[in-house]
Amino acid sequence: MASTATELSAEVVRGQIEKHGIHTVRVAYVDMQGVVRGKFVPAQSFVEMIDRGAGAYFCAATLCWDIQCDVIDGLSFSSWESGFEDLMAKPELSTFRIVPWRESTAMVLSDLFATDGEPLSFSPRMVLKNVVAEAEKEGFEPIMASELEFYLLSEDNTPLYDGIHCYELFKGTEVEAVLFDMRDALTDMGIHIEASNVEYGPAQIEVNLHFGNALEAADETCMFKQCVKEVARNHGFRASFMPKIWQEQSGSGYHVNQSLRKTDGSGAFLTADEGMSDVMRHYLAGLVRYAPELYVLGAWSINAYKRQAPLSFAPTRINWGMDNRTTAVRALLSGEETRLENRGASSDANPYLVFAGNLAAGLEGVRQGLEPPEAVVANGYEPEAGGELPTSLPDATALFASSQLARQYFGDAFVDGFITICEHEIAAYKGVVHQWERDRYLDTV
Repeated sequence: MASTATELSAEVVRGQIEKHGIHTVRVAYVDMQGVVRGKFVPAQSFVEMIDRGAGAYFCAATLCWDIQCDVIDGLSFSSWESGFEDLMAKPELSTFRIVPWRESTAMVLSDLFATDGEPLSFSPRMVLKNVVAEAEKEGFEPIMASELEFYLLSEDNTPLYDGIHCYELFKGTEVEAVLFDMRDALTDMGIHIEASNVEYGPAQIEVNLHFGNALEAADETCMFKQCVKEVARNHGFRASFMPKIWQEQSGSGYHVNQSLRKTDGSGAFLTADEGMSDVMRHYLAGLVRYAPELYVLGAWSINAYKRQAPLSFAPTRINWGMDNRTTAVRALLSGEETRLENRGASSDANPYLVFAGNLAAGLEGVRQGLEPPEAVVANGYEPEAGGELPTSLPDATALFASSQLARQYFGDAFVDGFITICEHEIAAYKGVVHQWERDRYLDTV
């Protein structure tokens, strides 16, 4: 097993490669939609790469295309006019991990740079790093954890079992063989999984990742999703993080648990008498205040908005409550585990961007000393419980486009580029005739 995050150096990585007989290293990065991309690099070439302080080269179009790799025109990152020059993925050695499910293979995540060595500040991992740096200026270390849902499907894309059996241990044994291999592989990678369970849909799974430094937690979430998909495939199954696969079944969400630590390592969210601290209250106010305009960072796809529905456990209104799963933000006061859980993102969200959006909103709340609205103590879906969250990708994109907070924390290049990517997604959807339309109109008009 590789060492944990901050301990690795080029010398340690070389030792790991020798010890484990590694012949291939996956030099990976994450694109705008959260897809893990990269190259398979022979171990010797990888060692030479890190000894030079270099990286693997990729076409800059990788940040300028949609989920199906159709290149989007009009982005400032790169273009047909510029010839889609190279960018460099420089390995972040703290993320080096042995891949347990693939013999003699390792994986490392990377930051993206221009060929002149300038970091690409608009790339997702850099966006999060920059927001983390803003928190550090205020004397805080952001702590986050991912709680993700996905479906296990057979090769014909049907669930591995029927019916809703949430938390049921007996039914869980039907998928435990593949889930055990997932948990075991992640443990070998040094990624701490707190628990897994069957969820509120047929063969729907929820996994809780342990909390940690925001950047490390996002890195581990990307590796987690890669592990889940590959281990499922090794069993002859498919794992899908699509937010809403079937209209009649539960959607899959991405809950972000978060808190702040002070420079001395103590928690900043709890007072001596275990009440909500000023910092926690202001952070919470920021999450609620800026939820609509940053919502698209956790819901970039058309499909993400189809999981929103009253009484669905997916939030629809701008609100918060104490341990209330009907609200957008759930506050939990529980000693060292005191945290805020933002329940709004969808399972297909890019971990770096959804973390960056939450942290920017919360941090701005602290900086401005914002105060939250009254807590919702009943049903958070009722109209009086708060205004509506964005209900479509066009609405959410428009709010993001007008957000001064987004430009302040993420920069114009990222904001304008992400808007263009979302507008492309909207146009792609509008241009398709769907089966629903044929079923509804073909014989009756």
